[in-house]
Amino acid sequence: MVALSRRHFVSSSLGGAAGLWLPAGARAGACPRTASLTAGPFYRPGAPDSTDLRPSGLAGRELVLDLTVRGRDCKPVFPVLIDLWHADPRGNYDLEGFRFRTRRASERPGVRLVTFVPGRYPGRTPHLHLTVSAPGHRPLTTQLYLPGEALNERDFLFRPSLLLNLTSPAQSAGPLSGSYTFYLQPA
Repeated sequence: MVALSRRHFVSSSLGGAAGLWLPAGARAGACPRTASLTAGPFYRPGAPDSTDLRPSGLAGRELVLDLTVRGRDCKPVFPVLIDLWHADPRGNYDLEGFRFRTRRASERPGVRLVTFVPGRYPGRTPHLHLTVSAPGHRPLTTQLYLPGEALNERDFLFRPSLLLNLTSPAQSAGPLSGSYTFYLQPA
């Protein structure tokens, strides 16, 4: 029988309990790497800093996004800058103004944005474009997708690892709530 000192027991217990609050990848020694994808042809610089992208006079299904940013070590990263753009509910991009576009800066390791679910356009499933950046990390340009979309598997850019985590059912008629955690690589 091995005798453990009280100090060793307490420090071992606290270390084990702390691991329960880390993302699963952190406990295994490495966080998942967020896949990068093309920005596509519809990016426009100069989008305003906004958390609500729903233009008045346009109908669509509301989408609440909770986006979090972590480093390769799984620790929260901040400040962050999240550039987001997507098609309107009919599948059209605003190429003259900044509808469905934001360049949101945050002193926290993430942002909450409210928009409408983007529509499909020929050859693509509904998706969101993003560039995520933070000091000391490489900028990441990628796209996020909605689970359950029939066109996901046919879209040549679709990656299952880039699916939003929906916290409300996609089949319901009400607003959608989704989250995603980006993992940035060091610069």
